Amino acid sequence: MRIVKPITQAILFYLSVSSAYAYDIQCSDLSFDATNIGLGIGVSWGDVTAKISEKTVHFTVSGIGLAEAGFNRIDAKGKLCLSDNPDDLTRYEGIYVGIGVAASVVAGGGTWVFVNQHDATLSISGLSQGLNVGLPFKTLTLKLN
Repeated sequence: MRIVKPITQAILFYLSVSSAYAYDIQCSDLSFDATNIGLGIGVSWGDVTAKISEKTVHFTVSGIGLAEAGFNRIDAKGKLCLSDNPDDLTRYEGIYVGIGVAASVVAGGGTWVFVNQHDATLSISGLSQGLNVGLPFKTLTLKLN
């Protein structure tokens, strides 16, 4: 069981990064800080900071997940990628639909990959503190601050 999580993380990371290189997608580093609470339906909120075209850009994030239970804080790093017109910051806004693997019992972690309606890709991997379990499907909404 301990080997499943690292293998899944590696596969998700490889898919998100390899597709970025295959299509000459511009990727920006980001930090992702959020809180997640769930009892049946999970709700997430927090902040995303990305460096896009040498500018630091701040987004607010909110999300919903199904069959989630618990409370946790998420501190993650990742990539925000877009192939078409990456300097148009409004293309990073929108509803992201994603899949990933994560679990937290006191401390834990996970990896997620999301895509929005403009084909922007958000991939995050990081640590969480608290207790939380849920299905591997989630939606996030990013809005420029």
